[in-house]
Amino acid sequence: MNSAALQTAIVTRLGAYAAFSSKVQAIYSESGVPQGADAGDDSAFPYAVVGPFFQSPWDTDDTDGQSVRAQVHIYSRGKSDLVWRAICDAAYDALHKHDLVISGANTVDCLFIQQTSFSDPDGKTQRAVMEFRVTYDSI
Repeated sequence: MNSAALQTAIVTRLGAYAAFSSKVQAIYSESGVPQGADAGDDSAFPYAVVGPFFQSPWDTDDTDGQSVRAQVHIYSRGKSDLVWRAICDAAYDALHKHDLVISGANTVDCLFIQQTSFSDPDGKTQRAVMEFRVTYDSI
């Protein structure tokens, strides 16, 4: 299924895309976000989390493939919505229609689907959730 390779490809692309990586403190996998000792400490923000993924088969007669809805979450505690919006714009530029390098697979496409944003219950943190559809087939 190559889901680990897909996650690596997205994290690698976002990290290598300077317009994105220069705007965030870190890029994490969904299970890799460290818990800060002080919940009021804003120094770790903004950051991005890649995942979760929602996968379905995309097989052909000759290959096994996947169609994956991949989420990228942006967390920000900036004083303005412009902070997280600029990060989302950079994530879009980095991933939309980009030919991701997925180990053991051929990327068919990576397309932006939707974005939603909201305030977390803490009243300080803004979160944007971006969703991309990545279609690939096995080599």
